Amino acid sequence: MPSQVEERFDSEQLFRLIQIVPESLEFGDKPDIRFTLDRKRIGLEHTRIDPQEFRRGFKLANKHFQNPIFSSTGLHDDREQRRNNKELIETMLDSDQWEDVSEFMGRWAASCATALITKTAKLNHPDFEKFDENWLLVAGEDGPWIDQVSWNIAPKYLFVAIRQAGLPKPASFQGKQFLRVYFHFDPHLFLLTNNQLNRLAPLIENPVK
Repeated sequence: MPSQVEERFDSEQLFRLIQIVPESLEFGDKPDIRFTLDRKRIGLEHTRIDPQEFRRGFKLANKHFQNPIFSSTGLHDDREQRRNNKELIETMLDSDQWEDVSEFMGRWAASCATALITKTAKLNHPDFEKFDENWLLVAGEDGPWIDQVSWNIAPKYLFVAIRQAGLPKPASFQGKQFLRVYFHFDPHLFLLTNNQLNRLAPLIENPVK
C-alpha cells in the first residue's frame, strides 16, 4: 500500500505535468486525495503497481550504484519468504534475467489493467465518497523505457490490456467509473477518458481507439 509520502509525491508530479493548481488539497482515504479545481470538488484515488521486491531493489540500486542499469525481471513476483539485500542485488546483476520488451510490456499493461479493475470496484463501494469528478492515478517506477520501440508500442499494449479486462464498462453498466484515469511511469503519462487513451508525456499523440 502506498504511503502518504508517495501519494503526495505522485500527485504533485501529476499536477505539474497536467499544469493544474489544485485548491483545498487534503489527504485521506476513499479517495486518497481531495481538492478543488474550477469550483469542482475532485476525488483522486491513487495506487502504485510496483511489487514490493522491485521497490526494495530499486532503492538498493540507487543507494549502492552510480547511474545504475539493472535487470528488474527477477523482482516482479513477491515471494512468501523475503529475499535479503544481497540476494536482491545478485538477482539484479544477473545478465541472464533480461526479458524481451514485448514480454515486459504485456506484464506491465496487465498490471495497470488489474489496478484499474480493483480501484473501479472500490469506487463502487458504498463507503467510497463520490465527488463532482472522481479520478484515478496509477503510478510506479517499473514502467516503459524511453527507447523508440517502447515509446511506439506502450499505448497499444496498455489499451489492449484495458479492453481485454472489459474496461471501460459499456454504457449499460450501472456502476460508477472514473472520469479520468492517469497512468504515470516517468517520463510516460497516459490519460484514459471517454474510452480513449492519450499520451500526455513525453509528447502528445493521436488517441488510441
